[in-house]
Amino acid sequence: MVDIPFDAVDLDDEQRQLYMRMVEVHRDTPRDRRMFLLSQTFGGDTLVAAAGPNIKTAKYDLDVLIRFGRLMLDLSA
Repeated sequence: MVDIPFDAVDLDDEQRQLYMRMVEVHRDTPRDRRMFLLSQTFGGDTLVAAAGPNIKTAKYDLDVLIRFGRLMLDLSA
């Protein structure tokens, strides 16, 4: 995982807002239900929260957060 201080990561406003929203949903969700799934359709990308609200997003923004070590990607599911 990349160890870059949060303020040193060059995120645009939408990416920063997405990250903060995901943190809020994560914290408000019971530990055993903390998971997001990405749903990609012709209508756009949506993060589906196991418990909580879904979040409209763009896969590219998630890729940026993963690249800078702000999200973990688990392909085992």
